[in-house]
Amino acid sequence: MKLKRVALFLSGLLILLLLCLMAFAFGFYRGYRGGTNLLTYSEWSREPRTYDRFVVYYFGGSTCPGCTMESTLSAIDTIRQEFPKSDIAKNRTVKFVCVCMDRYLRSAMRFVGKCGPWDEISIGGHYKNEILLQYLKLSEVPGVPQLMIFSDKCYHDKEKNCWQFTDRTLVLSLVGPSQMQRWISNGYALDDSCAASLRP
Repeated sequence: MKLKRVALFLSGLLILLLLCLMAFAFGFYRGYRGGTNLLTYSEWSREPRTYDRFVVYYFGGSTCPGCTMESTLSAIDTIRQEFPKSDIAKNRTVKFVCVCMDRYLRSAMRFVGKCGPWDEISIGGHYKNEILLQYLKLSEVPGVPQLMIFSDKCYHDKEKNCWQFTDRTLVLSLVGPSQMQRWISNGYALDDSCAASLRP
């Protein structure tokens, strides 16, 4: 009887192991075929080593009434969908980064989910968030909700074998939903006259 139980246990364990391997193989196959961002080495090696880009930072948090207004969420959603397709961004990549000031992960993830998806997320620290400390001081009005659009060049440093950026410039900062909506109405222009017209 004991031998039978051991045999049944081992056979069940083997079946479970086979099922896990099949699930892993299926998931990997889907990722390789384009279900995720998995790249083969040959695909990765063909990626451009230098490219111009815009990086759009959104600074906000769930405790800020202006950040949770429907007009703000709608404007951010429109910008995320339309700006990468605009003429001004036609020959550049565009990355969207959410800087959520919430101290607590649960409320932060709810907030990020309302206005996402995002390419990258930074959470925590309130007004001492590291990215916020680095960039919000560059704005004429260092408040939230705020979008800051930077232009830079991303390149692969062969010597250090890592990605870096250079020539980062703040081209526009938008505070509040009214400025965001005006930027949308102006066709996402980034010249000096547009920046001036967006100021209160």
